[in-house]
Amino acid sequence: MDKVEEWQSRPLKKFYTFLFVDYKALYLRITELYKKWNYRPAPNWAMVLMRAFTPLFVRFTELILFKKGNINVDDLTYTTRNGRVCWNEIKLRETGIKAVMDDWYANKGGFLGKNVSSDHIVALISAYVKDEGIINTVKNLRDVETHIRNKAAHTMIAISDEMFIDEQIR
Repeated sequence: MDKVEEWQSRPLKKFYTFLFVDYKALYLRITELYKKWNYRPAPNWAMVLMRAFTPLFVRFTELILFKKGNINVDDLTYTTRNGRVCWNEIKLRETGIKAVMDDWYANKGGFLGKNVSSDHIVALISAYVKDEGIINTVKNLRDVETHIRNKAAHTMIAISDEMFIDEQIR
């Protein structure tokens, strides 16, 4: 009971991280990937989930950048025939964003990004959004996204249809 009272009387933070996962969007993304594999079982469901989550996280950070930093990523990118979203280097230079990205990636030899990634968007949020709470929250969420994605990418698991059905029944 002491722990509960201690928790209830703790000082509140100004800003709390909240992650909302739109399960319908996640379901649609997983369905899209499933169709890509011609309805065969996915090679690794952990990877499927991360392949579904990462694009949602990128879009989430793009919306923050647009609302709080007045930068529309869609105005700075193009989409290839195979659906990849890539930076338009001319537009990045014209807007001065290329210099900001080069500074952010200076210790890695400069900005080499072609495909848009969540790390790129976090860099732009850090440079253009004034609210430290939002910046720190986005960085923390990026760390979580990276950790989960890397863990999924480096964890080899085999899931059979029976295991998947058993999990649904529980």
